[in-house]
Amino acid sequence: MLFLSISASYSQELISYTKVSSLNKSDLKKAWKTNGMPKFIVNISNPIDLYEVIYSTKWHDGTKINASGLYFLPVTNTASIPQLIYHHGTQIMIERNFDICREKAICAGFSVDGYAVIMPDYIGLGKGDKSHLYQHSNSEADAAIDMYFAVQQLNQKLNQKTSEQLYLTGYSQGGHACLATHKKLQETFPEIKITASSPMSGSYDMSGAQSSVMFSLILIRHICLTC
Repeated sequence: MLFLSISASYSQELISYTKVSSLNKSDLKKAWKTNGMPKFIVNISNPIDLYEVIYSTKWHDGTKINASGLYFLPVTNTASIPQLIYHHGTQIMIERNFDICREKAICAGFSVDGYAVIMPDYIGLGKGDKSHLYQHSNSEADAAIDMYFAVQQLNQKLNQKTSEQLYLTGYSQGGHACLATHKKLQETFPEIKITASSPMSGSYDMSGAQSSVMFSLILIRHICLTC
């Protein structure tokens, strides 16, 4: 298959996967209420299986490292489902949990509507190796594209069929990452067709307002960790 030949030449592989939860409609209704998501906007059509995925990617110098991410898979009788890569916004804390909150709730919202949602942690976040390179376009794109390939391998293991539709989106830093992924897919993997792309609200004024916010958050994190 196409993705197998591409991923093999791209030194990428699925390392491990773990189903961390199966969310039924009752679970999701509680999550919607917690996150203030109106049911009439995001109707819960499907339950979801949530997976944690560990996969190989590369560091900025080309050396092989591991990265992680979450995969939201709708439980549906549809023959084949579209896929969507969601690029999350700025995060200071390396760790992440599996609670359906904030941007994970957004991913769950897409998934209940029938999309298989790929949410990379980015390099250096979650359970990945090395340090996070903030708004570094190549590493953002590598994390997303290599997780996409890893999920295709996982889909085979799960006997999950997907359609040829691929959507890209993201917010804040995720808007920047979405553009980076879109650009690299077009330039390096023209065989992979992007159905639609929606990068939103990227970070601006990097040496001004954004720099002040980032250093304030880093200071807060340091104080929290040393208390």
